[in-house]
Amino acid sequence: MMRPGMILAGGLSRRMEGREKALLPLAGRPLLSHVIDRVEPQLSHLALNANGDPARLERFGLLIVPDHLPEGVPERPGPLAGVLAAMDWAAGLGAKRVFTLAGDQPFLPGDFVPRLLMAAEDHDGPVLAQSRDAAGEMRLHPTCALWPVALAEDLRGALQAGQRRMMGWAESRGARAVEFAAPGLDPFFNINTPEDLARAQALMDG
Repeated sequence: MMRPGMILAGGLSRRMEGREKALLPLAGRPLLSHVIDRVEPQLSHLALNANGDPARLERFGLLIVPDHLPEGVPERPGPLAGVLAAMDWAAGLGAKRVFTLAGDQPFLPGDFVPRLLMAAEDHDGPVLAQSRDAAGEMRLHPTCALWPVALAEDLRGALQAGQRRMMGWAESRGARAVEFAAPGLDPFFNINTPEDLARAQALMDG
């Protein structure tokens, strides 16, 4: 069964003092390596959405796909542009759905792909991951999702109309949530700041 997925790493890392998150060292390896290790065994195809010079990311051995910006959309419109790039790439493979995931989440669940696929069996809209954070609050993770490729033209038009909010667009297309849990750890914990990186290192040192 075809299960394509794309890691979204096209952001600007503003809270990481300008350092590219994918290349930050964690437990002796780049952060992106941990994400790849968690998700690659679950997928049939894996690619990386990133902008700028692709040479800096060639070491990871993934196809690098930049944002596909519709006419009139300004540069760096946010992660929805990465979702559109994922849809267009997956359509070229002949896939009906495509997974996206964030490039800064090193503890992704080992059942991320099969559980979203199961939830999509009787549903033709997006399927989003959901988890409880350290404070016990339920959070949706729209970057970690399964998207129908048939929504590509709809998303292209939404971007041209000024849509930038992933949750807003996903909910408008009937998004369904799947809850993931791990004892003592949010499996979708993401690294946005130096403090987050230090916490991830502490969790890895365990």
